[in-house]
Amino acid sequence: MQYPIKQRSERDCFLCCLLMATGTSYERAAEKWGAEFLAEVGEKGCFGENVDFAFNTLGLVKDRDYTLHYLIPRDASVKFTRNVLWGRRAILQVRSKNYPAESHMVYWNGERLFDPSNRLTYVWEEVEPAYFWLFNDAAIVNGKGQSSGY
Repeated sequence: MQYPIKQRSERDCFLCCLLMATGTSYERAAEKWGAEFLAEVGEKGCFGENVDFAFNTLGLVKDRDYTLHYLIPRDASVKFTRNVLWGRRAILQVRSKNYPAESHMVYWNGERLFDPSNRLTYVWEEVEPAYFWLFNDAAIVNGKGQSSGY
């Protein structure tokens, strides 16, 4: 997997992070998601039912392959977040540096932070997430250490 996968539109950061987490190419996922979905996400961002669709289309099941977590702002320090993640892969929702009233997604591979933005990007010391999607590596990696094929 080549990191990072960079955004194809101004607001597809969540999709890029999901692709990095699953080892899926943008082109392969785009075929599954379809042009209409990508256009909508590119214009409005990915939230609500679109997040569920993005996961489901890649074969990921909530509470089996990933879980969604909310952090109370007073607990969302860099140190606390690193301890919670403890080497596991996650997509983190942070405040956007490029669109101050909006959110942005970054990918943590368990060791390093990857920001799909083509503009201002995050480094680990700046990460104070509101939400994060934590991946269950045991559920989505087969016994040979390879992706289970999304």
